[in-house]
Amino acid sequence: MTASSGAAAPNGEERQQSRSEQVYQLLRADIGSLRLEANLALREGDLSERYNTSRTPVREAMRRLEQEGFLEKRGRQLYVREFTIEQVQDLYEIREGLEKMAVRLTIERATDKELHELGRQLEQYETFDLSRDYGAFSDYANQFHRSIAWLSRNRPLAEKLEEIHDQAVVISSRWMIENESIREAFREHSQILRAILERDVVVAEALMRSHIRSVIILYRQSQSASGS
Repeated sequence: MTASSGAAAPNGEERQQSRSEQVYQLLRADIGSLRLEANLALREGDLSERYNTSRTPVREAMRRLEQEGFLEKRGRQLYVREFTIEQVQDLYEIREGLEKMAVRLTIERATDKELHELGRQLEQYETFDLSRDYGAFSDYANQFHRSIAWLSRNRPLAEKLEEIHDQAVVISSRWMIENESIREAFREHSQILRAILERDVVVAEALMRSHIRSVIILYRQSQSASGS
């Protein structure tokens, strides 16, 4: 008997898991970029057509996003979550503490080469066409924070911040669009980067604190303007 060479073909269960992951990523991206707006009722049939798939991976993706806080159940129906100002404040208070810790550890542990790579990330901000690529820009801008988290060399910290960033991108997408705060985000990221490159922990932490708290202020303004 000749031994079979190469990797075995994925079985039905593995293919289903792969498709569920794909649908999860697509659905999360649509929520984060506001292609699926807050308070929208999600129906399995509609999403199956949208992503050209069966209902099973859609159902699994929706269940996962509900657990992660992107969706909320009202009766028997799932809706894209609308964050209250209290929920935003609670989330960003946690984020503030973790981001400050990540900055401090990154300054202590990252190499000069790794820190200068953060600068190259910021240089790409102005290459995005926000009228068409807002979702891509939002993901890219949040990569600055994700990079700092992983450069801290503290895996539990980075993983917790990944979880928070996934929810934060939905919140920041809303006020960035309504308040046209892209340039402000770039300016604040640049200031944080400068303090990190200078390995000034005190200034870097203070700038990060101010940057995170500005989201709460802008979200309050957004809610007041919309009459929420």
